[in-house]
Amino acid sequence: MVVPRSATQVAADAEFTLYAVVAFKKHGAEFVHKCREKRWTPRDYRYKEGGSEEEREELDRLGREERKVWGEALRLGRTGYSEAAACWVHVLALRVFVETVLRYGLPLDFVCGLVQVSLFISSPLPDELWRQWMRGYTVGSKY
Repeated sequence: MVVPRSATQVAADAEFTLYAVVAFKKHGAEFVHKCREKRWTPRDYRYKEGGSEEEREELDRLGREERKVWGEALRLGRTGYSEAAACWVHVLALRVFVETVLRYGLPLDFVCGLVQVSLFISSPLPDELWRQWMRGYTVGSKY
């Protein structure tokens, strides 16, 4: 049935193992039947002369196609990221507006600001922001 010592493990993972087995032509159908009885999945492999050259050409073609697809995916990822970031900022702005009006009861004519700071020159900024913020909460303020 099977050529002795011809079973070699090709690949394995957590669920499956792939073996290469050489069977005699006369007993090939019987071997396939016995494999299916044990719920194995036998697959035929036909050797072709020059098959390695075809595989190399297909590998080169797939490599070129991968580079094209990679460029397209990178472009889509960049535009998608910028759109997602813009949508996220809009959602945050809506959240600030809703919370200030509904939760804290501020009038509708308030101004909300977003400050972008550099990491290297941010030392005087917290003091200035604190001073500007506390100005509205001093005694005698109109709010």
